[in-house]
Amino acid sequence: MLSSIAKNISKRIIEKILSLKILRAKNLFLIKIIKNRSQSVYSKHCDSNYITIRPLELAREYAENLKSENGFTGKRFLDFGCGESNPLGTAAVLYINGAGEIVSTDIKKIDDEHIAYSLYELLIEVYLNPSKYYLSLTEKRLFTERLGEFSMKHLREGDLSSGLGKAKISFRKMNPGSEMPVGKKYDIIASVSVLEHVQGLEEYLKWFGRILDEEGVMYHHIDLVDHRAYTRPGKYNYWTFLTIENYKDTVSNMLRHEEIAKLVRENGFEITQETKMTNEVPDSIYNSLSGSYNKFSKEEISITGTKALMKKIKGAV
Repeated sequence: MLSSIAKNISKRIIEKILSLKILRAKNLFLIKIIKNRSQSVYSKHCDSNYITIRPLELAREYAENLKSENGFTGKRFLDFGCGESNPLGTAAVLYINGAGEIVSTDIKKIDDEHIAYSLYELLIEVYLNPSKYYLSLTEKRLFTERLGEFSMKHLREGDLSSGLGKAKISFRKMNPGSEMPVGKKYDIIASVSVLEHVQGLEEYLKWFGRILDEEGVMYHHIDLVDHRAYTRPGKYNYWTFLTIENYKDTVSNMLRHEEIAKLVRENGFEITQETKMTNEVPDSIYNSLSGSYNKFSKEEISITGTKALMKKIKGAV
């Protein structure tokens, strides 16, 4: 009988449940129906963890690391390198938690329909578990109001433009050649595990300098390891790509920490706060570094990542 009811429940009824926010009620049967409906329709578009969990993780990381800069409440925010799984996911979590206008950007053009579907699935989870997505950075009233700015009906239908409703978030394909409208500079530019992939990092840093407000701040979490170690740890370690002479990595720019720090300074920024991640480098690996990397100290090679706040150097051109 339950399966019969689940099959016969209409899309209009589901939409009514969403609009009335009955999802907060402890009606597990209806919640199960909606979750199953969502998964059956949208799971084919992308990995569910990257749709619903990853955006929350990134928003929490931004909130934690921007505390010293008075957070992101009310600020214009550039989510740089948002990725393809849920391009507006992090922006949505930031927005309902009080951020100002948010632009998510990637070097690839991403289909609007895909963006709408993935955002819909994330917002379903927010309705189901509001306390999980509420970061306690703003009033709950504002959190609820902003959540209601999205049109779930249109997002479910793949209509991104109508689905965003009044929410001030958007996706743009950007690169260093992109110019921002006058008066539209950002208060915050942030990324996680992106800058290590950027070829021609110097050009991007110059671009950041043009689009960041003079009093703005950047937060970048940079992963410096050989990424193959994550998927094939038995074959590769964190430094394998540094031991191969003239190796060309299609995933990473292979820059080390001090090289990135130098580029940051040369392009008008200073690192104001930093947490370095380190791992002990075995002697066998350090002694096998290729010619372009054996100039670095063991301490430098041991740096496998960094979380850094950066600001414009006053008076820098």
